[in-house]
Amino acid sequence: MDSRFFTCSVSDCDNPSVRTGGCNICQRYLCATHVSPPFHTCDQTLDDKAYVAQIVAEINRLRSQINDMAVCRLVTSLSGKTCTIQHSDKVGQGALMGGSNYHARVLFGDGSSPWLLRVPRVASYEVGLPESLVEHLVRSEYATLTFLENTKVPAPRAYGYGIRGRDKEDHGVGVSFLLMEHLPGEAWTGEGTREQKAKVLSGLASILNEVAQHPFTKAGSLVPHASTLSRVSAVASDRFLALTHDGPFDDAESYYASFAEQYLALICGRQLYTEYPVDAYLVYRFLKDNVSQLASRDANGSGEFFLKHVDDKGDHILIDENFNITGIIDWEMARTVPRSEAFGPSLVTADMNDLCAGKVCLTENDQILARELGKLSPQLADCSVDEKARRFFWGLALEPDWADAKPLAVAILTVFGVDQRWEEWREHALKRYGGDGRLQRLLRGCS
Repeated sequence: MDSRFFTCSVSDCDNPSVRTGGCNICQRYLCATHVSPPFHTCDQTLDDKAYVAQIVAEINRLRSQINDMAVCRLVTSLSGKTCTIQHSDKVGQGALMGGSNYHARVLFGDGSSPWLLRVPRVASYEVGLPESLVEHLVRSEYATLTFLENTKVPAPRAYGYGIRGRDKEDHGVGVSFLLMEHLPGEAWTGEGTREQKAKVLSGLASILNEVAQHPFTKAGSLVPHASTLSRVSAVASDRFLALTHDGPFDDAESYYASFAEQYLALICGRQLYTEYPVDAYLVYRFLKDNVSQLASRDANGSGEFFLKHVDDKGDHILIDENFNITGIIDWEMARTVPRSEAFGPSLVTADMNDLCAGKVCLTENDQILARELGKLSPQLADCSVDEKARRFFWGLALEPDWADAKPLAVAILTVFGVDQRWEEWREHALKRYGGDGRLQRLLRGCS
């Protein structure tokens, strides 16, 4: 069977569902054929009240699966303390619901610092996480946090995890989960004066320099291992949670090529970019053909890879009132990556408006972080040459419409050295890849 997250919920349809294409309103996973009218007519333009109601309904569905008593039994066995579970259905500022995880507080009877129960959003049709991916993400985040305990990186301590339906890993909780330390601080929004931003980035540079002291020999994501606590296994996913786990990889070129190839296969399987499959295919075929531009920058790295926080938009950084970093959270998609990706321009220093608009540039924050890294290690500062890796992994950002994806496509071509208008490049690309059977099938399907 083809690689799929879910099968279409429509009766008698055996097609794979579109990834991130589920509907929370009618609670179905839908394929490329049935995701649009006349088959699917749910109005996705929700006002604030309707959106909140939808999220609260999702939380209630997820909470109905969680056995609080089983959680407390496990926590007591790990801590020796009695506890209660504090759930919340708050939505918006201050909510414990993240983009892909729900959280509840574990409160102890003696008043000691609370823990967090972290549960992937398996009750959301829109997020759409299959059990196989959830299992890998949970195990990987646990292994990553366990590894970080032996470093100076201020990450939360992981106390335990559970995998639903997996014998000794189940614990009777009803869902897959992590138990972890609840760190102090507020998520950094990227706001502040220039001096305050520089202080956060200086603290981040120190953390990245600590990461650089712990190289790995393969690219992938960490998983638990009996003898070494953790080992590098398959890459958990990408930051959009659209890919299945793949790897590990011995070299940078194979690592980068794997991402592009997965996107190509999903485009051909009508699971991604269903509104503009030919254009999307051309972009990711181009990226696959140009991974050497990324890999060549790490040719002198002797096969070293370094842990990277993949979903590093800035809100993964916790700060206190004086803009000191108190912690780095949300490590579920972390992976070991080539040096230039680990320490080069990333989302945390990007101008997200410019990134989404297709503007190719190194930002002021890119330059500040590079300068702070240079104070600690000239080799790390040398990684901030351009934003190739940032553009490679941002890709077309799962944009549903070509009008929004086209600026991203043009930015990718630009950063990889193409000086042509999109229309001109597209015409030449169609000829260049004329012998590509998958592209020909897409062209026939769009004709």
